[in-house]
Amino acid sequence: RRAASDGADEQTADQSNLYGLNETYEEEDDDDDVASRSFASRSYHEQVVYEQQQTPSHIPDATRQVHGVYQQLLTLLSNPDDFAKVVNGSSNASDTSDLLPYKIFAPDAEVVLPQALTASQLFGVEQTDGIELEAAAGIVQISQLFLRWLALMPCGDHCNLINPPGVTVMRISGGRYRVTAAHRVIWQWLNDFLPDPLSSQEITHIKFGDLVSMTIVDVFETDLDGTLLSYCPTFDNRCLTKTYTTIERFHKETNKLFTTVHVVRQSEAGRTVEKAASAIYKYAGKAAQSVAETVKETINKQQRVNNHTAPAVVAQQTSSTSAYLSFTNQQNSTATQTLKEAISNTTHSPTSVNSGPRLELEPKHPKHFRSPDYLSDDDTSGAITTATRETDR
Repeated sequence: RRAASDGADEQTADQSNLYGLNETYEEEDDDDDVASRSFASRSYHEQVVYEQQQTPSHIPDATRQVHGVYQQLLTLLSNPDDFAKVVNGSSNASDTSDLLPYKIFAPDAEVVLPQALTASQLFGVEQTDGIELEAAAGIVQISQLFLRWLALMPCGDHCNLINPPGVTVMRISGGRYRVTAAHRVIWQWLNDFLPDPLSSQEITHIKFGDLVSMTIVDVFETDLDGTLLSYCPTFDNRCLTKTYTTIERFHKETNKLFTTVHVVRQSEAGRTVEKAASAIYKYAGKAAQSVAETVKETINKQQRVNNHTAPAVVAQQTSSTSAYLSFTNQQNSTATQTLKEAISNTTHSPTSVNSGPRLELEPKHPKHFRSPDYLSDDDTSGAITTATRETDR
């Protein structure tokens, strides 16, 4: 037991001496002796601190490279010929370096994809039982796994980025990046199989030859240069949507237009034009603001003038109205007095009824207006009376 314990103590002492933990230093007042110690004689803690200080503190941002790598990944998924070339093996080293899998993925990249071998398994049985996954590492192994998965979506078009959310890049401490993005894969449905009778999810609205689409959420990590370290797509095999060529063509043209506008805005000429447009908008806004202030000042000045002259005008109008009302009242009182006097005179005079002129309501017959000397055949008595009166005179 003593021998074993002595051997263990010696081994522990050797390990301590290996990492410099058992090193002792004499305390001296001169700091130059501490600085002159060799790196090998320093403690393990000091070595770690020294190495961390040698690491560059500033790491360049590779977000733009990550976006470019993701676009290359979508192109590779839409055209998996490079995966086949990697699996078959290329004798020429230059051709190998030009293949996209070697440009996009790191040599030890890991990929997790569905394990299904047929479409009836992935979009039929596994709709109820769940998707079986399989992992692979290495360029050749992940190329084989990609070919098997992409064969279930023949001639699929993956270059359909969903924006928003677009590509979300999270920068991790140490220079790596974790990225999430979403895209739609579109392919022609070339399957005609009976669904699982125990499954509640049946693809009854999709027929052979229809154009279908499915949303895939991409989750992957990259290194400092944007090279993929891991890739794990996430999708729901129960959500297949029927689509049409016209709609997808419209989406393509729209995405192309937005991409072109974005590229132009990022270019030097686009930035110059944007600055000029912003300057013009700024000056136009200032001119409009100046005109608005001038108009507002003019309106305020006119309102102030109107406020000063308004009391005099109101007083003048009030006096004129009062004079007119007094004159009208005087005239009314005079007319009323005259009318009352006329009525009273007419009422109290005894000869007022007979002395006044009479109004002939009916015209007299012409025979009532005859001359006194007129002698009619029927009026002999009148003539005799007149003659008798003349004789008496």
